[in-house]
Amino acid sequence: MSVRIEHHIDASEPQPDGSYSFYYEYDLYYFDNNSESILVARSYMNTPTEVSFLSKSKSTVDGEEIEFLSESDFKTPLLIEAIQYLRDLGKTQCKWLKKNSRKGYVKCPIC
Repeated sequence: MSVRIEHHIDASEPQPDGSYSFYYEYDLYYFDNNSESILVARSYMNTPTEVSFLSKSKSTVDGEEIEFLSESDFKTPLLIEAIQYLRDLGKTQCKWLKKNSRKGYVKCPIC
């Protein structure tokens, strides 16, 4: 499995006193095992033990197709290995963005 990590900061312009109206700092993790799917997860710096799986993407003839994860994805070797990788980094609270869920993010079934 290959892992690519991107660090992001999404923030307003600083106020005169140096504060921000909003400030989000996080890492995006991209997991790929040379299959047709790439998993994407996000972890915010202010909650370092938490991680949320956002989506999976598939290459298509027309480009890239982004999909929500499903329960069956948690049985795939890529997702199982990705969760273990994140656990090794100390991310012990795992959620996923579930399609059609009133809560949005729900606890991962294998975390």
